[in-house]
Amino acid sequence: MREEENTMDNPLKQKARLAGILYLVIIICAGFSEGYIRQSLIVPGDAGASAANIQESALLWRFGLAGDLIAFMCDVGVSILLYQLLKPVSHTLSLIAASFRLIAHPAIGSLNLLNHYLALNVLQHPGYREVFGPEQLAPCETLGNT
Repeated sequence: MREEENTMDNPLKQKARLAGILYLVIIICAGFSEGYIRQSLIVPGDAGASAANIQESALLWRFGLAGDLIAFMCDVGVSILLYQLLKPVSHTLSLIAASFRLIAHPAIGSLNLLNHYLALNVLQHPGYREVFGPEQLAPCETLGNT
């Protein structure tokens, strides 16, 4: 009888372990992206220094974007696994929780990554300074691209 219980629990244990592994990947990737890359490149209150840091470390900035995308894809997997794990308790509540989780984090977070991508894209475009007036460019004079 004990062996039957272990084999019955095995798929649930596998899903729970996979969800835990995906959570670990999320923590590592998102922590690296936000805690290391953005914290080291963005200077609060100094757009010019932030822009210079992003330009100088474009590859690192892209690694941060990739890390966030990996974290968001893993979060989709976690949402599906949690739905499957919690469905026997309450199908309706697990479906609602999975839906809110998918909408709140991966969907909205991925759209927000467009801002990070476009910041790098604008900074690497040779004519980006032409749309700004002299008073707007004054804080960015440290870039040396005048």
